[in-house]
Amino acid sequence: MGEQVILAGQLTLAPACASGSTFGAGPTGVVPAGVSQVPLGTTPNPKQAAVSTGLKHKVLSSPSGFQTIRGLGAGDDVTTADFLYCKSDAPIVLQLTYQNPGGDPIVSTLPLLGAMTWEFPSGQLLTGLAAEGSANLEILITGPQ
Repeated sequence: MGEQVILAGQLTLAPACASGSTFGAGPTGVVPAGVSQVPLGTTPNPKQAAVSTGLKHKVLSSPSGFQTIRGLGAGDDVTTADFLYCKSDAPIVLQLTYQNPGGDPIVSTLPLLGAMTWEFPSGQLLTGLAAEGSANLEILITGPQ
């Protein structure tokens, strides 16, 4: 039984002082000059997923070391992932481990505050996720297995 990830929406970048009653819309509902709108979607859209963690909420309390995020890895909900959504309400550092064709796995760290989505290509699927910091997290991981 498969699942689909459908990401729909847009990212809007506008001047700090947009006119009108709502951000990004002028008095007549027209987007003012100087506003960029970028449509969001997965590749392909919708993205097919054989397995998923479902949307999980986690309180991260690990200010001085990486804590493994459950749901991804051998014997977990998702063994290898091609899609990751993570949202943090405070600054944290994510540690991602992913496949490296013909070599040892790659481990990368990146800072996060807010929301991110990341798609991993075949052959470089995500195999591990850990985080350091103190925050409330939302996480969704999907993959082929």
